Amino acid sequence: GDTRWVLPFFRTLLIYCLVHVIATLVFFFNPNFCSLVISNTALSNYATARDYRSALSGSYSWNGMYTAVAFILCAANFMLTRRKSMKCVWRFVTLLSACSLVLTTKRAHLMFSIVAFIVMYYAVNREKGIGRIAKFFLLACVALIGFCIVASYFPEFNIVISRFTANSFNSDEFLSGRTGLWEFALERWRSRPVFGYGWGSYRYAWVDGGTPVVSVAAHCVPLQLLAECGIVGLLIALIPFLLIVNRVVSAGKGLNKFDENAKLEILISVGFISFFVLYSFCGNQLYDPPMFVPLFVVIALFGSERFRPYGLRNEL
Repeated sequence: GDTRWVLPFFRTLLIYCLVHVIATLVFFFNPNFCSLVISNTALSNYATARDYRSALSGSYSWNGMYTAVAFILCAANFMLTRRKSMKCVWRFVTLLSACSLVLTTKRAHLMFSIVAFIVMYYAVNREKGIGRIAKFFLLACVALIGFCIVASYFPEFNIVISRFTANSFNSDEFLSGRTGLWEFALERWRSRPVFGYGWGSYRYAWVDGGTPVVSVAAHCVPLQLLAECGIVGLLIALIPFLLIVNRVVSAGKGLNKFDENAKLEILISVGFISFFVLYSFCGNQLYDPPMFVPLFVVIALFGSERFRPYGLRNEL
């Protein structure tokens, strides 16, 4: 199939996500301007649009996704760009995206973006020996120390650290109350294990501080698919997706066999797939447009005939 639309799409997606990156930083340094924008635009209709963490999106989860996508796109371009001047530009934009991602205070988005970065770095440098990998982890340790130092001067950055350390890893607080959502999804699946209750049927209600709250997302894609579509629906979704993941992994292993455009497409896909596979166990990206659009693009690309199952193209 014709995949000439892929790179222009990725460029357009990058521009769109960088708008959210810049807005997050601008709103962080100008809280009054942030309040003015939110109160005088359609964002005022969203109860979850509050400050720089949500920026120009309806919630800080959506903004976390936009900044994570920007980070992955920028990192892929930085890793593959050879011109020194452009490499400096991509390094700078990648750092900006990382700062915005940290400011959203979204733990999962931050952790899984870092994992995606590591996987992409390995795909690019796997043939260059252990020295390059060791150098990367040394720099990562230095960056972590630097972040902790910066966080001591900026309380907003310290919020991220506190969200990792304030609660026990075994507590429901650390999981932001997700265990109740997961248990409810399992209960519904057990009552109708084969076909479930139907797409979009998940509704979990509880009272938060005297206010009734209803969640339409289990914040775990496999569990929500089980609850809504049963084991049959889960397998129908899972088997094609695993085939796509296999193609992406195979192409990533043979990254240096491809031309420059194909390399970029593959590396971005490797980053997206790494992020989405991990995030699917605590998020609901299959149900939110800001989250599932990049994933569907990867599926469309690797579902085409451009990439064969073992990472070989029809034509080079």
